Parts: sequence; C-alpha cells; structure tokens
Amino acid sequence: MSDSSSPNITFMLQYTEANSAYIDYTNRDEAVQMDNDLDLETHRQSVEGMTESQLQKIQTEVPETTLNFPEYIDYMNRSYATEKQSDELTAIFTQDANYLQREKVTELKQKLEQAHENGSLLWQGVISFDNEFLAAQGLYDRATGRVDQQAIKTVMRDVIPKMIAKEGLSESAFWWGNIHLNTDNIHVHFGLSEVESKREKFFYQPRHRMEYRGNFSQKTIQKCKSDVFHGLINDKTRSALLRREQILANLKANLIDQVFQESRVVRSTEKNFLNKLIITCRFKRSGAMVPMLKILR
Repeated sequence: MSDSSSPNITFMLQYTEANSAYIDYTNRDEAVQMDNDLDLETHRQSVEGMTESQLQKIQTEVPETTLNFPEYIDYMNRSYATEKQSDELTAIFTQDANYLQREKVTELKQKLEQAHENGSLLWQGVISFDNEFLAAQGLYDRATGRVDQQAIKTVMRDVIPKMIAKEGLSESAFWWGNIHLNTDNIHVHFGLSEVESKREKFFYQPRHRMEYRGNFSQKTIQKCKSDVFHGLINDKTRSALLRREQILANLKANLIDQVFQESRVVRSTEKNFLNKLIITCRFKRSGAMVPMLKILR
C-alpha cells in the first residue's frame, strides 16, 4: 500500500472566516465550551480516498470549527488534551519554539486578530496517526502511552513551510501547532494564517463579494501527507538506536499479550525464555528486525 493511500495517516484541512463582532479573548474553559452562536462559515477540504466515516470521526474531534481566530489558539492549547504545562510555558509549538511562552501566545493572538482585520483566512489542519503505525516506528510506547513528541514536531517543522511555499502564501504567513493525546488516535492540530494575504480572490455569489480562495490543491495536500509519512519513518528524525529499542519493547509487549490471549498456561520457565529471547534479539546489518514470531513457533 502506498503512503498516499495508507490509513496510517489521515489529513483534513479546513478554512474559516469569522465576523469581527465575535472576536474576543476568552479563557480556556470558554473556548472549549463554545456553543454554535458564532456566525462562522467553514469550508472543509480533505484528501481524496477517505471514507465518510473517517471524515466524520475526524470532524467529531474538531469542535473548534465554531471558534473565532484567538479562541482557536485557546482550544488547541487546552491542558487536558496536551502535555503538562507550566505558568511560563505552553504546549504550543511553532517553527522556532518547542514550548511557546505564554507572553508569546498573547502576541500570536494579536497577529491572528490583525490577520482577521485584514480579511485573511485561517486554515485549520488535523493530522491523525494510527497509534500502531507510530509504535512500529518506535515513536509510541504501548506500555506507558508515552509519545516521542519531539520527533513529530521536527517533522511538522519540515512539512508546513513546504506546504506554505507550494501554495504561494505571503511572507507574512505564520503557523503553530499542538499535539493532542486525548482521543483514541494521537493527532496534531495546526493553525495557519497570513497577516497580509496575497491569495487569489474570486467573486463569491452567495455573499456577492470578492473573497480569498481558501482551497489548497489536492497535490499540496497529498504531498503534505506523504512528507509526514516519510518524515516519521526516517531514522534521521530520531536516534536510530533509541527507536530500535522502543520497537523491541513494543514487540515484547505484543508477544506477551498474544501468549495470554491464547489462554495458554505458561510456565515460569517459558516466560523466562520469552523475555530473554526478546531482550537478546539483535538487528541484522540492514537494520531490519529478526522475525521473532517465527522463532517462537
């Protein structure tokens, strides 16, 4: 299966335009509990080949479609969805920061408000990962639930600027992201806007006015998804040794689970042998793992 059609990664992109009357700064709880009284038009754009159920599943994880520009930042950064935050740092990451300082978040909101005043669009993206895929790459620990967030951030810092360039966005384009861990699938939310937009305009008949074109080309979206996929399977993203150790740990957990799921009575000597076999397993020169499942049969 090719990376462009692989279910390991799904990508949905939408863009919004909010009425300025609804721009205000709210705290985190208000951002999460917003109802549908915002007069907001949302345009959804997804990669080709996704099923309706996949789209609906992602959509249920994206309630921020009813939020205005600054509120979207608060939604993305809500503490229960991201890693622990401090009084000084947040879980928001950008091109230059792993943990954006709270004072910088205020500056980010001000940039978004300025973008809104200039009529710019806000693109909201969700990239969702199959957890088994991340585990196979040594980026997710099944036993502890820990995620190599730094590796994911590194990939996003490479992918998003390419997407910005491919769509010809202005030099004033800026983005931020959050890794959310509160659903079945680990996923990245990112926001993207321009202080001054240079996007092509077209006449939108329903509102009888000229508007910026919001849709990204399917080639851009497919390339973004492909770049994320290849970035995550690239050993250079993280120390190859550490990733291999994590892959072994995941495989060990899987094998032990399989033994007990088969309702077999396993003697302590057999458990010992199983542990030693996995711990002492080594990789071939090519970097591929020895097929341990065959050894156990």
